[in-house]
Amino acid sequence: MIVGFTKAIKVFVFEEGYVRPDFITLEKDGVNDNSSLPRNRAFYDALEYHDKMECNSKNIHHIGNTYKEMAMQAILYYVVGNIFFFKYPHYHHHRTFSAFLEAFYGVRNFVRKQRYRLQEFNAQTLYQTQLHKKYYFVALQTHEDFQILHHSDYKNIEEFIEEVLISFAHYAPKDRYLVIKHHPMDRGKKDYARFISDHARRLACAERVNVVYDVHLPTLLKNAIGTITINSTVGISSLFHRTPTLCKGRSFYDIEGLTSKGMALDDFWKEYKEVDMELFNKFRCYLIQKTQVNGSFYK
Repeated sequence: MIVGFTKAIKVFVFEEGYVRPDFITLEKDGVNDNSSLPRNRAFYDALEYHDKMECNSKNIHHIGNTYKEMAMQAILYYVVGNIFFFKYPHYHHHRTFSAFLEAFYGVRNFVRKQRYRLQEFNAQTLYQTQLHKKYYFVALQTHEDFQILHHSDYKNIEEFIEEVLISFAHYAPKDRYLVIKHHPMDRGKKDYARFISDHARRLACAERVNVVYDVHLPTLLKNAIGTITINSTVGISSLFHRTPTLCKGRSFYDIEGLTSKGMALDDFWKEYKEVDMELFNKFRCYLIQKTQVNGSFYK
């Protein structure tokens, strides 16, 4: 026990990068909706920006894909943690801390990935050509995402999906499509395809709703009319690709001029707001300077 301790404890939080794949996040006092980043447009409008700043992609060390490294480190972490659990009786993990359960999810993840690779063969070309700017994109987050439970009004992903489908069926143009992408980290744990198809069928829009898993994310973002997310960092990527974006949860990047802030979902289908790219460049540069470390947890 520490007696007479009066100094405030300074807390710094690491997180996956807001800007990916080349960064990790480090913020004082909190990340995501707990971030201390300014959220008023006037602050960013007043900033200066030029192409030679360190946030320019030419000045960033590119990390590349880290999935294999992440997977190997996760396996080691779970195995060692499960063997020596008795040494840390008060340790509390944010997920079920079972090496056997994670191994099952890992095997199922691998099997599904191979299946989706065949199932989605040439799908990328479809969204670049035939469906170019004819669909809205929905990025699902992991079912265990802390941001959903604490930084949104949704109880789970299913509630979000149902709301989006109902609004799309009633208010989106009838010649437009909806593309819903699963989160890759949920591949071995969750599959919402049946839930989505059942609801879409009841709403008489099943032929206009596509479910995808591993289609190249930037391709989907660049060719979409607009992106809908709860508060995923995919929203930042969407803005980077100049795609109008609606946040249904609370997020530090939900700023007037960047997103369709404050707009009702029912209105977004036809009245989405274009991204102010000058504002976005200033925001992204400030974001990198103040919160991002050029590197990776795994590589």
